Parts: sequence; C-alpha cells; structure tokens
Amino acid sequence: MNKQNLVFGLLGKFSKRKAIMVSLTLIAFFSLALPVLALETGLEYGTATGLGTQDIRITIMRVIQIFLGLIGIIALVIIIYGGYTWMTSAGNPEQIDKAKRILRNAAIGLVIILSAFSIVSFIINALENATGIGHGVPGGPPPGNGCENCGHLGTGIIQSVYPVNNQRDVARNTNIMVTFKVTMDPGTIIEDCTLSELNANGSCSGNLVSSHVKIFKTNDDEDNKLGDAEVVVSTNDGKTFVFDPVNYLGTSEANNWYSVKLTDGIRKDNGQTAFEGNYNYFLWSFEIGTFLDIDPVEVASVFPNPDDEGDDYSEQPGTATAGALTLAYQPQVSEASQTSAVFAVEGSPSASTSGIYNCAVDAKICLDPQAGGVVNIKAVEPSNPSADDCTSEAITVTGLSSSATITNGAINIGCGLTVSFAGTVNESNQWRLRATAQKDPDTLRVANKTYRFGLDIELGETTADTAENIAQVINDDIQTPNILATASGSTVDFTSSIAGSAGNFNLLPSTNGDSWFSDLTMTLGTNTGFGAETNDAPDQPRNAVIVVNFNEPINPSDLADNIAVEYLDESGTWVTVAAAYLVSNQYQTVEILSNEECRDPDTGELLSNSCGDKIYCWPYNNPDPYEATQYRVTVKAGLLKTCLEGDCTDANFSTCTLTPGGTDSVCGGLIDEVQVFYPEAQDAPQGITDAANNSFNGNYDTFKIGNIIYGRAQGPQSQSGAAAYSLNSEVGTFGDDLTWNFFINKDLDLTPPTIDSIGPDILEQGVSLTENIEVTFNEVMMSSSLKSGSNYRDGSCYCDVTNSACPSGQSCDTSVNKCKSVGGTDAFCLEDNECPNNNAGTPEDEKKLCLNKKYITLIDPSVFGIGWWLTKQDLDLITPFDGLADQTMAQVRHTTFAEVSNYGVEVGSGVKDIYQNCFLPSVGPDSSGGVCDGTAQGRAYCCNGIAQNEAEWKAGACFTGF
Repeated sequence: MNKQNLVFGLLGKFSKRKAIMVSLTLIAFFSLALPVLALETGLEYGTATGLGTQDIRITIMRVIQIFLGLIGIIALVIIIYGGYTWMTSAGNPEQIDKAKRILRNAAIGLVIILSAFSIVSFIINALENATGIGHGVPGGPPPGNGCENCGHLGTGIIQSVYPVNNQRDVARNTNIMVTFKVTMDPGTIIEDCTLSELNANGSCSGNLVSSHVKIFKTNDDEDNKLGDAEVVVSTNDGKTFVFDPVNYLGTSEANNWYSVKLTDGIRKDNGQTAFEGNYNYFLWSFEIGTFLDIDPVEVASVFPNPDDEGDDYSEQPGTATAGALTLAYQPQVSEASQTSAVFAVEGSPSASTSGIYNCAVDAKICLDPQAGGVVNIKAVEPSNPSADDCTSEAITVTGLSSSATITNGAINIGCGLTVSFAGTVNESNQWRLRATAQKDPDTLRVANKTYRFGLDIELGETTADTAENIAQVINDDIQTPNILATASGSTVDFTSSIAGSAGNFNLLPSTNGDSWFSDLTMTLGTNTGFGAETNDAPDQPRNAVIVVNFNEPINPSDLADNIAVEYLDESGTWVTVAAAYLVSNQYQTVEILSNEECRDPDTGELLSNSCGDKIYCWPYNNPDPYEATQYRVTVKAGLLKTCLEGDCTDANFSTCTLTPGGTDSVCGGLIDEVQVFYPEAQDAPQGITDAANNSFNGNYDTFKIGNIIYGRAQGPQSQSGAAAYSLNSEVGTFGDDLTWNFFINKDLDLTPPTIDSIGPDILEQGVSLTENIEVTFNEVMMSSSLKSGSNYRDGSCYCDVTNSACPSGQSCDTSVNKCKSVGGTDAFCLEDNECPNNNAGTPEDEKKLCLNKKYITLIDPSVFGIGWWLTKQDLDLITPFDGLADQTMAQVRHTTFAEVSNYGVEVGSGVKDIYQNCFLPSVGPDSSGGVCDGTAQGRAYCCNGIAQNEAEWKAGACFTGF
C-alpha cells in the first residue's frame, strides 16, 4: 500500500472523532516536512529584525512542536470527558459503551500525537545540527547567546573581550584579548610569569597556560585546544591579556567558529579564583573568516584638537563662594514625645496612661466604649476647632488601634500607650487625651558640619534673632574658619574668606516638617582665570585628558613607549611628561593622564573633583605676560617585520626589499608603480599595532588591490626615512609616525557633566532584544570611565566625624566621608573586609564599608545573566557644527535580552568628563522631556526621572548596591 492509501485506509477505519484527530496530526507532520525540504536550499538568517537570533527554520519547527502540544491537551480533555460520561451513566449500558469508545479513541489519538511529537523533536535536533546551530557541526554558529555563564562579562569580573561575543567574519590573523576588572595572578595565564616579575618589569610575556585558557574550534571538544606553545600571551598590567596565536586561526576555505574558555584555574592576585560559585568558568564564541587583515590601523580623531597658535589672555581675579539663606519661620527644635492627662467626660470614671507615645503624628485621641467591653479609638487633628468634642474628621495615625477590648480594667490603644480605667466602664462614658510626637530638630549644614536647632543653635524670640544666632555660631566655630556669616533681618549671608574653588563650601538646610527657610542661593567661587581670545582652536585647561581614538582595536601593549607627550618649556626645550595610559572603548581609545596631581595656584593645596577623587594636571609655564604652554603628542608606527630572501610568500608582497630608511629589509612589491610593504609588524614593534599585528598608518595614504582600498604601512621614521605626519599641517611628504600640537593653559575646568538624553526611553515597552542602550552626555566624556558596573579596586573606606577609623596610612576626609591616603600612592579597597567597621550597630543593609565606584551598570534580572560591555561615540551635536566633538554617547552593548523581562541602566558618579569631573547622578532626563534635578536638600539620585534621597534610592528599583 502506498502512502496515500495508508492515510485514507486509516481514516476509513476510525470514527469521525478519530479521523479529525489523526488528520490534524498528519497535517502537522507533513507541514513540518515541507519547510525542512524547502529551506535546505540556503535561506539566509533573519536576525537583523530584532526578533531574535534563532534560525527561522528552527522557529517554524518550534511553533509546530507547540501546536502538537496543544492538540495533546485537547486529547486529555476528551479523555476527561469520556471518564465523566462513564461516571454519570448511572449504569446505563449505552452510556457506558459510549464512554468506552471515547476513551479508546482518545487514547489512540494521544499515542499518535505523542509519536508525532517525538518525531518532530527528533527532526528539530537533527536540523539544528544539519544547519550548524547545534554543537558539533563545522562552521556553525554557537547556540543562543554564543557564551556560557555570560554574567561574568559586565556584571562579573570581566570588563571586555575581543573579538566580541558572536562577532562574525573576524580576520584569521587576529589576536584575542580579555580585560579583567582587577589584577590577576599572571602565572595562572602565562607560563613562568610571576607577580613580582610583572611589578618589577612592567610587563610579562610567554607561552599560554592552556589548561586555564582554552582556545578551540566550537564544534570540537575543548580538549582539542591550542597548546601552550601555540599561543604567546603578554600583559602590561595584569588586567589586560593579549593572546597571539602562533599560527593563523581557521582556514582559507571556510569560516570556522572558535570559542575561548576561561576556567576557574585563573586566579586573582590575592589567590582567589576568578570565577567563584557554580558558574565557575566563562566561555564566549566568535566566527573566524577566510581572509587575513592587511589594513593597518589609523587615527580616527584626537583631543585636544590641533592648535597652531595660543590664545591671547587678560587675567581676571578669582571670586569667593557666597550664599544666602532667609528664615521664613522659626526652625523646629528637638522635642520629646508627650502625653497629656486623660480627660474624662462628665459621668465617666477617671483614667490614666502608661508608656511612651512612639507614633509620628500629633493627635487628639478619643475613646468611646461600645457594648461588650469594646472601646472605639479615633484620632483627630488637635488644632481643629472641632477636636474638643471629637466630631471632626478622623486622621490616620500609623500604629494606633481603631478599637480595643477592656481586659483587667485597661486597653492597649497602640503607639506604645496603655489606658487604665479607675471604675466600671459604661457605653455612655467618653475620654480624651492629647499625644505629641517626638520632634527631631531642623538642621543647617555649613561646609562639613551639621548644626541642630535647639541644641547647637538656639532659637531667638523672632526669626531675625535666630538669624543673629546662626551667624554668631558660624563665626565662632573653629571647624569653619574660612566662612564668614552676617545677619540682616531674617537673612543670613555666608562668604568664604578664600577666593577660588579652594574656598567652596556647601550650604544645606533640612527640615522635618514645614520648611523654615526660603530664598536659598549659592554661588561657587571661581579661580584666578583669564579672558581668552581664541586665535585658532581654544586652548585647553590643564586638567584636560589627552585622547587618541583609533579606527579599529589596537594591541594595548607598551603604550607608554609608543605615544609620547612633551611640552615646550620656557627655555625652548621639549620636555617629556610622565603619564598614565588608559585603554577603553573596546581597545579603540587611548587616554593619557599626567602623573602630576593638580594643585590650587593660589594656596598650593591638592585639588579634588566633587566626588573627592584626585585630579591630574599637565605642567605649564607661567611667564609674564602670560602665554599658554605648547604641547605635542607623537604616535609611533610599529616596526615592520623583517625578511630574508624566500620569506615573502604573498603574491602582492613577494620581494624582500630594503626600506627607504636603509635599516631593514621587509616584504614588499610594486602596485600601480607604488612601492608597498606587507603591514605585519615585528614581535617587538616599538610602536602602535592593531589587533591583527599590523603597523600604524599615520599619514593615511592608501593603495588598491583589485577593488579593495588598503592603508599603506611604511613603518616608523627609521624604516620610512620620512618625518612624522602632522595633523596641524597636512601637506608635504610624511611617514607613518604621527604628531600634533596644541596649547594648555593654567586654568581648570571643574564643571560636572550631566545626561542630555537616553534610549530606550524611561519605562519604554516592546524594546528589541538586541537594541543597544544609549546615554548621551552634555559634553565629551572620559572614555575609560565609561566602563561596566563596579568591583574594580578603586574603592575608599567609609568614615565619618564620629567614626573616623581608617586603614594604616590613611586619614578620614569628613567632607566626603572617605578614607584617603596621607601621602604617596592612593591605597584603594575592593572588599569590605579591608576596611574598619565604622558602622557598629547599623542595620546590615545600611552599612557602608568599602565604597567602590559605580560606573555604568546594566540592571539585569535574568536568572543566568547576560553579557554586556561599553563603547562610546564622540559626537558633534552643538551648533555651529564644526566637525569637532562636543558630546559623548555611551553605548551598552549586550548579548540577547531575555524575553518579557525588565532591564535598566544605572549611571554612577564614577563616570567622568574629559576634564576628570565626576557625573552628578541626580541630574538627567525625566519622563516628560524635562530634567530630573534633585541637587537640593540631599536628593542626590534620579530614578526613572524622579529625584530621590539616599533612603528612597536604596528602597527603589534603581538601586544596584554600593
């Protein structure tokens, strides 16, 4: 019997109900087979829609699988119906036979459905493997997010990786890079490398410890990994590790997926495993293409911008901080709670109270007996004219009972009070008593000290008298020696005796009831500055960060030797400046900070930003008349790889040729009558290289092979024989070293950044599972501060005026409630156990020990976590558009979100602008297009567009911990 006859033969033997069920099953089965056959022709994936990254073929089969499950549910309902028919037959033979037929037919249908379900599941698994979606198929993409234990990336110990997770078509000659948030024990990643060697030499390199870092084809078993000698690993800081495979990855015939597994054998510098708990490893995957990257890296943009001429200056004196506060009412003083005597309405027996009133609301409490010994309890506003006879509207007093039953002649009315009666209680009796809640005093915080009214500052008979008392206390207090206060009527004026930012102080009144103050104004002091007339590009303040943005990821090794910063001193000599080099933006941005701490030009005191962090400044000249200091930055190209005859196998670079500088022979060739060199750099390039070990194309010149344009690598001046290319003067013949000049003045920029816009919008729904999260700031940001989450070793121990214990070598800075190093290098904490417990008696969820900085955190509710990392774009958004960046958009990139899940982003005060000023978390967009600005009265946070204080923040959905 052929297939058609079999189908109809079966249908002929079944009842109508069975026929319907079998028909549905077979239709489902054959509707499965058709798309399998049709889609095997190579239908492209549809992942760009944002609906998910699963193959559409698998999605269709999953839908069919669900459909069969629904049919199974219908079969179960039919079985239940058959059982019901039998149980309600009351012995009727016809009904019993009917029930038996229903049960038999339903059972047969259920068996067929389960069989079809099993067949569908089998085909799904087979098709997953056949299309390369499952493990074990050459060239196929990894399942799901392409990473395992994804939460280690972003939320956990890993800051970034390259290539990124699920990246497609990566060059075969790529390096692999990973950056941890804290220093690791390099010996657990690099053979024979120790922490002492790394600290002594500033770098470490060697063979891979392949038992701890496994690099393998995704379709292979992880034991078929690259061996120790097949990968060279290097690090300069114990955080970022570069893995350079000795042989190219993949093949030239077909793309191959690779995975990198970081195991729990990797240790931190304190000996703890990098991956704790059940999810004790991290694995991510990427696709290697069939080509080699021979396009050298180039500079995309720089900051400060090239500047050929310093500005003209006219000096302007600094100003002092000034503030004013007007008393609208007398401030509240501290009062203990009080309870009046119980007033018995005529004819009622006397009564008395015991206990201390502990509710937070003033109230007149009315007691009215009912039948059965029950007493109704009502609270009214004591100042209401109807309060005496308790006829006014009731008020809510949390903690006060609405009724109570007399037991042994007394009732517990709540709020800590018990009322006892001296005689028999009747329904006609009534009692009244007044309860006054404890009152905390209003306060006034000036600089680093908080004053309490009624305790530190006495109230006068009038608000003007109280204003006089405020001024006298401030002027007499040795803790505020640089602040002068004067009273005029009910207004108090505050002035710093020190001009400039060094004299800045806070003025923060607080109230526990009605606001007692009005017309609070504050003007911060300004440093001695300059009126500048711009001649070319604006000169930059001395706390600016120098930035080099590249057009692709670079190898972050030896940057201090590859990018030099110099300034022209007053004798006309170029002086090299010692600096720190920070890599960020997925290895595409290098930021350079001077090692010299900023000092106030008037007092010589060390300066901090508003978060209490040190600020670093570039050295400057101070001639008379004043002129800004000229700087230059030089980016060096990496040395091209040398050759001997027979080494050059690439057809386009087949000749071992002496470079124009006459020092080395490298692989090259003539293309369109132009001499070009193979861009691969030496193992010790002594210059910038990209992630594929290509040298740097500083002068942006190009050549073509076929229709593809490549940058032309010529090596540094010793090989090219040409001077460095200058961004200031882009004409002439130059080599691949790059330089530019600009001017630094002695001014400071201390203005904190704020957020201009975000995306997705606040509480937006239906967001694509693959959409990036974007945060645009109102100025250019420091890229290295746009990093994931927290738990870097950058915390400070908490302390305050009453508990000032700090680790050895540190003292308490009560202006920011943090321990700071007394001198020398800052000592930061990572974990609470590294700090004294200055929170004795504090509830566990309110303790503050090691206060790690918060950067940009993805709020991820998913069970297994997703991986996420940060990139940035500098934008020209402010008119007039001049092609120069004036704002930064940070982007949170991530693996696929979980469906039907709420996500969020927290931007913390660890984020800084290009002048090292920390972000104010209280300022950002609200949901109506306005601004959430909670800077006043301690509302230092903004959650979903609503200003909040610390307690509200910690109790809400936006809080992610310290």
